[in-house]
Amino acid sequence: MYKVKRLMISTTALAAVMGVGVISAGTGTAVRTCRPNPCAAKRGCNRCAAKKACNPCAAGNPCNPCVAAGVATDCVIPRLVAEYRVGNPCAAKNPCNPCKPRGANKARNPRAAKQPCNPCAAKNTCNPCATRMKEPPALSDAEAVAGYDCVSPHMAKAYRKSCHPAAVAYRDWRRFSRVSYPAEAHGVRFMNNYANPAARVDYGKWEAAGDMPGGSVLAKDSFIVGDDGRISVGPLFLMTKGVAGSKAATRDWQYTMIMPGGGVRRDAALQKFCNDCHRRAGAEDDYLMFLPLPFRVSAGSGN
Repeated sequence: MYKVKRLMISTTALAAVMGVGVISAGTGTAVRTCRPNPCAAKRGCNRCAAKKACNPCAAGNPCNPCVAAGVATDCVIPRLVAEYRVGNPCAAKNPCNPCKPRGANKARNPRAAKQPCNPCAAKNTCNPCATRMKEPPALSDAEAVAGYDCVSPHMAKAYRKSCHPAAVAYRDWRRFSRVSYPAEAHGVRFMNNYANPAARVDYGKWEAAGDMPGGSVLAKDSFIVGDDGRISVGPLFLMTKGVAGSKAATRDWQYTMIMPGGGVRRDAALQKFCNDCHRRAGAEDDYLMFLPLPFRVSAGSGN
């Protein structure tokens, strides 16, 4: 059973615990609009439609509606910021910066506009400054906790814009993740799991939970940690259990995404995508993808 669920999460090991905090980077808040859904029927680009081998949970799936832009915050992971500056050849203070002016000789200055070999050019495919995130960076427990503490107020403000009841109330529910954990299937993000009062007793039993009762609502908020250490707010993912028999194809689950800008997604394309992924957990687990063992609170603690 576990091998199925691990398709949903990163296999990145936790780094050693470091006493590192979170500081303000002094950046403004940039609100971005929701990206168009590339899996919409009218767009005709759903590459998984005719391919049984296509994994709908893959983070790199171009039709994955969970891969959405985040909203920037002033939160950062200091260690990653420092490492990024040291390893970035375009960093202003890097003595090996190939983009650094070299005296008055414009012919040797790779910053010159007409210099075709500028390694820092935005469109240069070999630009070492480009972000190439394929999985979340490894964070220590201390960094994950500090990062979540810093970004939480930004999350609350972002999700409340939707006026969705669960988006407003979920932080008062029982939390089942000991610490924020990496979840590649949800767009290379860190997540935390919450369950409403109707669900928390059974959800805390994990694989022994069986079918969740009607009225259960599970919430996963998310944040993104860039390879430069900056933290952004990701979507809030909701699973709501309807009355028995209301949606047999999804075991009565409805999926919802609360976007960082306040938009609410629960369209047919999203239902199909999320259900195709969650059904891999199997009916015996009621299509639930439980978080990895190292990040769980103790079994039964939902009581």
